[in-house]
Amino acid sequence: MTRLCHLDLSRNRLRKFPWWSLRSTPNITTLKLNNNEISEVDAYVDFPQSLRWLYLQSNRIATIPETFLSGLKQPALFLCISQNPLLCDCTILWIARLRRCLWEHRHEGCVNANSDKVKRCVLANCNFQANGVILIMDRVVMNGVPFIRQLSPGQLLKCAAPQELKGRLLRDVTSTTKLLTAFLGAVLVITAVAIIGLRVKSLVCSAYRRLAGSSDAPHKKEGPTSSASRRREDVAADNDYTETIVSPLSNLSSDEDIPPPLPPRRGSTAPLR
Repeated sequence: MTRLCHLDLSRNRLRKFPWWSLRSTPNITTLKLNNNEISEVDAYVDFPQSLRWLYLQSNRIATIPETFLSGLKQPALFLCISQNPLLCDCTILWIARLRRCLWEHRHEGCVNANSDKVKRCVLANCNFQANGVILIMDRVVMNGVPFIRQLSPGQLLKCAAPQELKGRLLRDVTSTTKLLTAFLGAVLVITAVAIIGLRVKSLVCSAYRRLAGSSDAPHKKEGPTSSASRRREDVAADNDYTETIVSPLSNLSSDEDIPPPLPPRRGSTAPLR
């Protein structure tokens, strides 16, 4: 395989690629792995010095660590990763930074220009790779000399996750965005918990009041009845006292007929005179 220059494995339903196997292809210039089911790439790959084109679009790759390209030895690499379900977390911020820089310098020749002009623009403004490799991630149109065009709307790099960033352009994602999103997410969680807590408290209090009301109902019904009964008994006792003791006294004609002092009336401390 030492003479292999062009390897096309696209549309083969590959789920993994043995990146270590590139060691046996020292002269490879183009590697096409697009339109497969590859879900991850290695953290570090010792790429051949000859590699110039790497196609990874239309796979299931969620993240690409910055160290993935640390083994590049070629001064420039054309990398295509569009149409992948990118997870916009801290691991992929290096790509977001590059895409944002290219967008900001798009009128200076970092896109929509021939490859030589694009390389010069990227080298001057957006060369963030530790190994100094110029990374070109836009669409390449071969018309004699490679021409770099801006990605079409369907090819733009967008976030597929997390949910709060879904659909957002990768170039618009920053560390501040991530912090703000995390803060808003925490606020929403705290608010939801507080609302649920208040609702539960309201239900518990309502249930307690209903339970307390049902427990006190017999006592409330019994209280007025007992008081009325006691009042009726007092009135009956007063009537009996008047009929048996007070009424006969009114028929006495002289002091001799007055009997000894009457016993005290119930509920009174003084004798009746």
